Amino acid sequence: MSISSQPRKGLTWSLMLLVAITCGLKNSAPKPPLKELTLLLSVLATIYFSGLITQAHSDSLDSAVIKALSSNPQLNSSKLGVLQAQEGVSRAQSAWKPDVRLNIRGGAKQSTTNTPTSNSSTDTFTPLSATVSLSQHVLDFGETKSAIKKTEIQKQISEEQLRKATQTVIKESIEAYLALWRDSHLLTVAETNEYNLQKQFLAAQKRFALREVTRTDLSQAQARLQNAVSRTIGAEIAVENSLAKYRKIIGPLETRSQISWSREKVARYPTPISLEEARTISYSANSDMKIARLQQELARHTIFEQRSTRLPKISVEASVSGSRNPSQSVDTSRNISLEGVLSVPLYDAGISRSNLDSAKLQVQISIENERQIKLELNQKLLSLWNTLIQVGSQISSLMESVEANKTALVGVQREVEVGTRTTLNLLDAENEYIRAESSLVLAIFDEAQTHFDLLFECGLLDEELFAAHIH
Repeated sequence: MSISSQPRKGLTWSLMLLVAITCGLKNSAPKPPLKELTLLLSVLATIYFSGLITQAHSDSLDSAVIKALSSNPQLNSSKLGVLQAQEGVSRAQSAWKPDVRLNIRGGAKQSTTNTPTSNSSTDTFTPLSATVSLSQHVLDFGETKSAIKKTEIQKQISEEQLRKATQTVIKESIEAYLALWRDSHLLTVAETNEYNLQKQFLAAQKRFALREVTRTDLSQAQARLQNAVSRTIGAEIAVENSLAKYRKIIGPLETRSQISWSREKVARYPTPISLEEARTISYSANSDMKIARLQQELARHTIFEQRSTRLPKISVEASVSGSRNPSQSVDTSRNISLEGVLSVPLYDAGISRSNLDSAKLQVQISIENERQIKLELNQKLLSLWNTLIQVGSQISSLMESVEANKTALVGVQREVEVGTRTTLNLLDAENEYIRAESSLVLAIFDEAQTHFDLLFECGLLDEELFAAHIH
């Protein structure tokens, strides 16, 4: 069964209905028993917190990440980029290898000769020649070496770009997974709230029929119920949007019950123990920082290369050739040559000088880029670290708030039964309880999201971190 076609009131509603029947809701008494509400709240809390804390499907996030990495076209493109960079290295290294060529020529020639003292004569012959030539680069004072080093650095940049693309896919898949978990739990909270308000509205109708409450109380209960229905519809839309994003990034999903998360699972993906350690790790492992350093090194080798272009180059050229009937008077010939070639650049209209100056400027640009990336990284790390601390404290307070609001709701229900509180007080208590539950879900989501964002900025969000848990 697809996610979109599942009943709104799934297992949670079935359990609540079972509790309602067990507690004897068929009783037509106008005032709901206190024990009934207490038992209902206990079951709802058990259902709710089991979704937040249980360790069921502990590998779901890991499996989702590996699944997202297995078929991502962006990663395939980056892998091809690495192969292309490797070909660049091979081309650069070929400069030290000899260039050997074989040329064969053949055909027919006709020669006609006219002289004042004799008649014209025509001779036809078929020349055939073969030449093997060899050219070997011997010395260039660093130009070829710098060119090879540049291609090796470009390959390292391509590999780091692949690593960054992999971490980005992991980050996006985690965001999609956690967003679906968040919206699914918020939908459960909204459905629970709607169910409770529906029950309170029905009870208010019965009490209104017995003239125990006013029409105002009945209207307030009805208004809160309609607001709850609206929130449930909004939660359902949010779930569908999160599910669409999940399918786009990760792949198909049979049922939302496969999505599970709890605070305890965060410990499986350790972060640095301090902000200073996070900065130290990120300076060496963050992909943007590594690419910036590689680009700076690439610019420096460009300077060496441009300087070498203004220096002499030495090469060796050799050839062996043989021919048959090269001319009318020659039957065969053979030539062997071995030469050393010294090439000295004298003047190129200032092009080499301009290229050298541009390379020096590029080094300065790459240094400034690295400084800017480091500054932005520091700001991100500080923000994420502070958020992680604040959300952790917030979750502790919210968990106590949920328990306190549950206790308060039971107390207000008792006071409503004895007539010291109104229906509006009961509705307000129910609303506070639901708000606390929703805030707790959002806080747990924020903590997990911030945790993985910190790992991403530190350059620690690698595939091995998740594959190890599956194996």
